[in-house]
Amino acid sequence: MVVIAINDAPEKELTKQKILMRAVDLFASKGYTETSIRDIAAAVGIKPGSLYNHFSSKEELFQYILKDFKDRSRDMFKNLDMLQILQNDPTPSGVLYCLEEILIVLSDEYFFKIDCVIFQEHYRNAIARDFVVNIILEAEQYVVLIIDTLKNLKIIRDDANPDFWKKITICVFNAFIDRTILGLGENSPEYEGLGARGILLYLYDMLFKVYGVQNN
Repeated sequence: MVVIAINDAPEKELTKQKILMRAVDLFASKGYTETSIRDIAAAVGIKPGSLYNHFSSKEELFQYILKDFKDRSRDMFKNLDMLQILQNDPTPSGVLYCLEEILIVLSDEYFFKIDCVIFQEHYRNAIARDFVVNIILEAEQYVVLIIDTLKNLKIIRDDANPDFWKKITICVFNAFIDRTILGLGENSPEYEGLGARGILLYLYDMLFKVYGVQNN
């Protein structure tokens, strides 16, 4: 689970981080629209006027939460050397390892709450909608980079279409998110069928079987 380190922060930063955490809790449980600044301030234990010392509006607070989500997600990939991973393990398991951090992000309790807010609100909230579009585009670009890396390493042929593989990979991620939000995540007693990792392994096994250079 992602933990926001606040114990050693200055008092102002400590309060700001508490606001973020309580806001995420409330947005996930009550919904962004139904949660007021007063609700958030009460959950933090401060007056509404004090909250405005940190954020000028609920919209600004929501934008900050989304930025924090994106920054923390990107941090998880900083030390991930895709080229080295695929050189060492040029198999579907190597591809899955490259995608593992995305699944970890989607499974994390803090990020999951933000996921819930984003996917509940993106039909009616332009900020959430734009964020979802950008996140999907970034994930698609990441999958294309995996396919291009496999081509450059001469592991798969050049005629493997990256657009196809990015689309089916995003479909798996979306299904993973939808089932989890509905309470049918892979850890729930009601869950049936292959998990996201199993489906991705199956799909990328097809990629290697159909387009693998060693198969020609």
